[in-house]
Amino acid sequence: MGIFVGKQKIDKKSLILQERYWRRNNFGMELRDAIGYCNENGEYTKDTHRFNLDFNGLKEIPENGFYYQFYYNDKLDNVSFPDLITVNKRGLVSAFEYSSIQSITFDSLEKIEGTTTNNDFRYNLSSMCKNCKSLKYAYFPSLKFISAQQALSNTFENSTLEEAYFPNLEELVSYVWGSFDSTFYKCKNLKIASFPKLWRVRRSAFDGAFEECTSLEEISFPSLTTVEDQSNFYTAFKKCSSLKKVEFPLLENFVAFTFMYAFQNCTALTRIDFPSVKSTSSKNVFGNASSSYAFTGCSALTEIHFRADAQEWVSTLNGYADKWGATNATIYFDL
Repeated sequence: MGIFVGKQKIDKKSLILQERYWRRNNFGMELRDAIGYCNENGEYTKDTHRFNLDFNGLKEIPENGFYYQFYYNDKLDNVSFPDLITVNKRGLVSAFEYSSIQSITFDSLEKIEGTTTNNDFRYNLSSMCKNCKSLKYAYFPSLKFISAQQALSNTFENSTLEEAYFPNLEELVSYVWGSFDSTFYKCKNLKIASFPKLWRVRRSAFDGAFEECTSLEEISFPSLTTVEDQSNFYTAFKKCSSLKKVEFPLLENFVAFTFMYAFQNCTALTRIDFPSVKSTSSKNVFGNASSSYAFTGCSALTEIHFRADAQEWVSTLNGYADKWGATNATIYFDL
């Protein structure tokens, strides 16, 4: 088994060389149609076997490199990029969308970088595994820093993903649109999303990230201390109907629209704490009108807790009198 173009086997280490092998090669077939087994004459042949795809030695994916290359491929099981360190603009856009992929791993990818230009949307891994109905596992063990706009936008949207791990991710820094914009939108089987070292997010970082993840019962951001600019968790957990526990133990500040719409219709959420928040740069943290309140539809939410010394400024936030839509809740200042 290998990667073949006609009768020619392509060395995985050379895949970085020429973009024509990604988009449409000299033999008039797309790469996604050129993966399979050889017959007894050493020629590529269509095959019904399923296989794993390991891109050993591949260190960089060029702009548009894997653009839709394995779209609807129903032979894939597991995909790994053990040596990949750079994914350029649109490098993995919809690369495995609608495929049969079960897991994907990026062992060496440490950074996904962009610019501060308003319209410089990178889309590095955008829609990469969207609509994958066999997907269970995604692992980014080395990823530490993302500054590319919409780097993982809609990456796993509407897939069957169950677990996603980012064990070393520390910063999400965007200047217009967030890095995790709708990344897990409608992942109805998602149960674990792990960000243990994430301490800083800037500008719309998790907007819509977990919306309608109806199997997600709890999530924690144990190291998050700083939110910057605005938004960051806009609609992030909206309609997560099984969500019972959300933790921000070290978060120190609020900005405009930090949690606008964030928890709407989280009908299993009973309590939320903000034990470390000391200040805000805006009065619109939890929304600025009843239709945009963070906790509208949270019928089981009965307790919202803040620091004991936070009442003076928390009480000035828009929607405080309405408990930001949590009609059955009591606001406490006791942490």
